Amino acid sequence: MRPVWAEVITIGDEILYGQTLDTNTQWMGQRLNEIGVKIIRKVALGDQREEIVKGLDEASQRADIILITGGLGPTKDDITKKTLAEYFDTPLIMNEEILQHITDLFTKRNLKMNALNEAQALVPRDCTVIPNSQGTAPGMWFEHDEKVYVSMPGVPYEMETMMSESIIPKLREVFALPVIYHQMIQTVGIGESWLAEQIEEWEDNLPPHIRLAYLPSFGRVKLRLTAVGENRLQLEEDVAAQVRQLEPIIQKYIYGYGDKTLEEAVGELLNEAEKTLAVAESCTGGFLAHSLTSIPGSSRYFQGGVVAYSNALKTSLLGVLEETLSNH
Repeated sequence: MRPVWAEVITIGDEILYGQTLDTNTQWMGQRLNEIGVKIIRKVALGDQREEIVKGLDEASQRADIILITGGLGPTKDDITKKTLAEYFDTPLIMNEEILQHITDLFTKRNLKMNALNEAQALVPRDCTVIPNSQGTAPGMWFEHDEKVYVSMPGVPYEMETMMSESIIPKLREVFALPVIYHQMIQTVGIGESWLAEQIEEWEDNLPPHIRLAYLPSFGRVKLRLTAVGENRLQLEEDVAAQVRQLEPIIQKYIYGYGDKTLEEAVGELLNEAEKTLAVAESCTGGFLAHSLTSIPGSSRYFQGGVVAYSNALKTSLLGVLEETLSNH
């Protein structure tokens, strides 16, 4: 089964200026992965017709599904809908159902509509309209040259609802989608390059349908195994077999699997050993205690903490020698 690729195009000058954070792509990546669609690229474009057209042309060369967010508002700077109508050579027509939906929204909120609001009910004639239950700008679904193009509002809760209620179910109908299965292995105490060196032979012998990715962060490295196929149960068994081969090589660095945090792993070890913990902190400002107590049930093993920021408190409360403070 061949993979199904998606590209995400985020439109809006505010994204490029750094004034608005693009959380839409992250959310879509997670949801699409669940149904077997892989995002091959994401692109941020300004509110310029030429750039949008160029982005659509390029995306169509790489992806089966082109997902577009942003630029569907009622003001003149929102040009996505008009550009899409020109791109697919179809006129904008008034959709009476969308107009009624917008009218009802304004009536419920006791607001007066103007011509700009009414114009949001104009949609390209040759698209499938996707209702927006959370706002006024409808989504648009185009099919052209065996590609699917979907335009959605940039407002996250509007986009998320539209994707969940309409777009993802429709993608399942249109495409034969593979299964994508991930397993995360959490490690600590070893850097990325040293870890890669230790598991190089194991990595080189992974089967073709399983890929490894290194996801480093401060002090930790996640290893993500991704398997692609048609049968989820078989993929889970294949990945588990590879993990069993890996564990003896780096067992002392593995603290958990999946989404387990280091704080959770520490709490489990303390419970198993029937030990308790107290902390004294300075420059961390209490962050260590915060991290440890972010885990439900941490009161079973965490006794408490002292945040001694001044030298006076360090000597009087914690017994740190003045000589130590002056030297270090």
